[in-house]
Amino acid sequence: MADDPMRREASGRAHARLGEDWQQLLEAAEESGSLRQTEISEILDQRELDPLELEAVCRELEQQGIEVIDDERAARLPLVPETTTDALELFLRDA
Repeated sequence: MADDPMRREASGRAHARLGEDWQQLLEAAEESGSLRQTEISEILDQRELDPLELEAVCRELEQQGIEVIDDERAARLPLVPETTTDALELFLRDA
């Protein structure tokens, strides 16, 4: 499926239509490992992407290991980085 010419073409179109704003957002996301849903929506809502182009965007985020965080969850994330290495404590905080 990844070698499907229609999907490759859709991916190229999506990149061309999303432009520099999207590229900057991806670069920032590569450092943090995540993006907020609203950040993605702000850019995608400005462009009218067809379903294959949207699928290509989602696939790209997945391939790069970028997690999409909904705004409710982002509001609950701690602002201070974790200072513990205790696996149980980290697990319980995540839960």
